[in-house]
Amino acid sequence: MEADAAGIEVAHFDGGIILTFKNAKITKYRQVKTLEAQILPLLEKAQKQRVVLDFANLRFLATPIFALLIKIREKIGKLGGQVEFCNISPTIKEVLDVTNLAKIFPISKDPRTDR
Repeated sequence: MEADAAGIEVAHFDGGIILTFKNAKITKYRQVKTLEAQILPLLEKAQKQRVVLDFANLRFLATPIFALLIKIREKIGKLGGQVEFCNISPTIKEVLDVTNLAKIFPISKDPRTDR
């Protein structure tokens, strides 16, 4: 994978799917488009009620990803499910607070380690 490429790891748990961002930084539009091409078809195929976006590896993100997060939320909302974040670093939490995204995306425990 090239340095600025983006990717996700996929894991399933009872009633949901966990999408873990592989990169430490997501700052480029091209990275976001790669993620979008990976994530949106997965959501349609999986049709899970609970989608957890795992930020464990992610240390920095930029505004291009915000539109993707909203698209994910809208797609899952139409399926009657919800999107949650987990493993948020303090830096990312601050960005989510400033952009008001923390108000629309619940931050939960990692379902792999604590239900």
